[in-house]
Formats: sequence, structure tokens, C-alpha cells
Amino acid sequence: MLAVYLQIARKLHASTKLVDMSSAILVYGTIKESFSIQSPVITLNMSKDALIQRINYCYIPELERYYWINSITYEDGYWVISDLECDVLASAREDILNSEQYVLRNTYSYDEDLIDKSWPASAFPSFRTDRVRNYPFVSSIFDGTYVLGVIAKSGSQYGSVLYFAMTYQQMKEFNLELMGGVDWTDIDFSADGALSENFFKTLFNPYQYVVSCNWFPLRLTDMTDYPAQNISYGWWSLNSQGHWIWDNNKLFNFNFAVTRHPQIDTVGKYLMSAPYSKYTLTWTALGSIDIPPQYFRNTQMLNVDVHLDFPTGAARVHCKPGTESMVIADVACNLCASMPVSQMGINIMQGIQDVVNGFTQASGLTGTIGAIANVGIETALTATVPEVHSLGSMGAISLLFGEPQLDSVFYSVRAGDPKHEGRPLCLHTRLGALKEFTVCKEPHFVSWLTKTESEKVMQYMREGFYIE
Repeated sequence: MLAVYLQIARKLHASTKLVDMSSAILVYGTIKESFSIQSPVITLNMSKDALIQRINYCYIPELERYYWINSITYEDGYWVISDLECDVLASAREDILNSEQYVLRNTYSYDEDLIDKSWPASAFPSFRTDRVRNYPFVSSIFDGTYVLGVIAKSGSQYGSVLYFAMTYQQMKEFNLELMGGVDWTDIDFSADGALSENFFKTLFNPYQYVVSCNWFPLRLTDMTDYPAQNISYGWWSLNSQGHWIWDNNKLFNFNFAVTRHPQIDTVGKYLMSAPYSKYTLTWTALGSIDIPPQYFRNTQMLNVDVHLDFPTGAARVHCKPGTESMVIADVACNLCASMPVSQMGINIMQGIQDVVNGFTQASGLTGTIGAIANVGIETALTATVPEVHSLGSMGAISLLFGEPQLDSVFYSVRAGDPKHEGRPLCLHTRLGALKEFTVCKEPHFVSWLTKTESEKVMQYMREGFYIE
């Protein structure tokens, strides 16, 4: 006689869970002489009155196996359980949990950086715009700063040019002083043989010593701390006020609080990668920059450093994630608008020289005095004319007024059922360290089971089973 423990099993078919046999019904039966150990047929020593209609599981200690009962029949006054199916996952549970496999998916342990292509993404994204924080640039021409490059006798900061920073009002006063009269030239127009003041104004270009004039969308106090009580200009000094530009470049910074993919906490950090997430930094001053989304995997901050050169307005924009020093985007742009102050394509100095030539010829001063006057004017005036056709063209100031913004596009994922599908792990590990649904790649399993039963275990591993 064979001891058989009958029980009602409430477990998933593809599960390593052990059924509690403490309340099982112990009966004895006779096994047919010709049988398979994977699927024996047993006649139980139980009468028809025994209620075993709900029995679906059994354990046979002598065969060391758990079985699913697929058929119960009544024959010749006894109950017969047949078509038994060995529960290989429970029977070899210890060997399975101690085996090491390459696990593709698991419910309990997974790598959220791995893209799960089994979960479809929506074709219609959601959009979000993050506004800039700590933005140092201004959006009004009245709040900005003019940087004037002039040639002067007092020396130079860069090359042969001095640079002064002026507010809107200071630039206005500078223009009024230049155009309001010619007293600042210290020329005595009442002297014998001197040109008349009006004739001098006709010939003389008061802006001839201006090499450049750029408008910056910055407050003067953010650019320089060195006030100048007067402006050195050519051979003279103007009463206009401004600030010296001693530091030719400066670093400015602003940042964004980055909105991350709305499903990052429920689906995985792999959503912070293309094509699920896309970030674009848009700034009218430079255009747009595509920011790789994976850099926001562990941070929600985007820092933007602007290295600005004051003499030229050239800027280098560096984008950095969080507190990292790594530059993930490097873009060159121009952060100033060139202001037209005069047309230097016409050599006004040549006109003055022609007048001097005419004067010396008419007065008969063609000797030493005339030569000195001629050479002196030619040398001084020609040296002050930069070799350019124009000091600049009207800049697109409006492009400097727009604040940058960080636009994001998110494609949502229709999450599956991790409990019964698992999530990507892709790791060689011991199965006993895992829980719930598991899928293995090319499993290798060695145990005391028969070859057929071992192959069935590996089939479960490939197709998915539950570790319980």
C-alpha cells in the first residue's frame, strides 16, 4: 500500500510554492503495476461516501514528488486518481532556488534603467515648459548697458582701445556732449587763420574715435564696479560719465528646475531617455539647444553658465546638469546688439587734408610750415581711422529680450502587469534571492529529477514561473 496525502491546493500552476500538508488527508492506495513516475494512476482505499470532489493535489512520500490531480474517477467501489502531473517546481524547489541563472525579468528585483519594450508608448505626447530662474539679463533697452570702444591718448586696455560702460542716460548725455558743440575740442576758433566753427563742424566727424558701440542686456552694476569721472576721447577728455571696463569677460548664470517624466517613479528611470523624453532649451539670443534627457536621471536641475566677452559681445553658453561640472552642451552666440554711431567708409580726414593743402597753397605756406602742417594732420588723423567700412549695423535688440525656457516632451507608457510579467533585470544571479514572476534566458538546471522533468523545469524558466 502507498501512502498518499490529499489536499486542496490554492497556488499558481507555474509556482515553486509548497502546499501546506499539515491538514492533508492521509489515505492509502494501490498503484497500478505499469505506471510512469511522472504520471502514476492510484486506486485509493476510499469508499464512495468519501468526499474528495474538491481534491486537486497530493504528495506521495515514497515517490518524493508533489502531483497535480487532473482526473478523479470511481471504479469498482473505489476512488481512483489518475492522469497525475508531477509538480516539478515544488518537488525540486530547493534545487531551483539554489541554482544560478541569467534572469531576464523579475517582479521583485529589476533594473529601472533598462528599457522595457514590452510596454507600448503612446503616440501622443504631453508637453511642459519650465521657466527660467535667477535670470540676470534685462528685457528693456532702458535697463541695459552700452559698451563704447574709443581710441584715446590716455592709453588702452585692449590693443589700442579703451572701453567704457554707460547706462541709457549716460549714453544719451555722451551723445549730447559730442553733438552739442565743439567746445570739448579746446580749439580756438577766434585765432587768426583758424577755421570757422561751423566749417569745422562740417568737416569733422565727432564720432571718428568710436571703434565700437554695443548694447548689452545687462545692468551696468552687473558688468563693472569701476566708475570713470570723465571719458577719454581722442586727444581730449569729455565730461560725460561712465564706468571703466577693466574685466574683459565675466561669468553669468541662470538655471531651471527640470520637470522629469511623470511616470519615472512608477515605470522606471529609463523613461528619462529618448524617445520617451525630450528637452529643448530655447533662447532667442542663441536659438535652441537639445539637451540629452538621460542627464536628468538623478537630478532635477539644469544650470546654464554664460561666459560673456564685453569688448565683442561674444558669449559661450555651457549647460550643466545639477551640481556637476560636466558640460553637456556648448554653444557660441552673440549677446549684444551693435549700435550704428557713424559711417567710416568715407574718409573725412582726407577732406580735412585737402582743405589744409588748399589753405597752404593759397597762403603761400608751401615750405616748411606747410609741410609740417600737412604731415602732422595726415599722420594723426589717418592713425585714428580703423580699417573698417562700418562700425556695425543695427542689431536685433528684440532677440535679446526673450527669456529662455526649457520645453519638454513626454511620451507616456501603457504599463503592463509587473506582478505577472516582471520587469527587466538582465543579471546572472541566484534564484533564491528573487521573488515572484521570473523569466530566465537559456537556463541550465541540474537536479535529481528525471531528464524529462528537468527539461520541464527549464521550460518553465524560459517561459516564466513564480518564485514563492
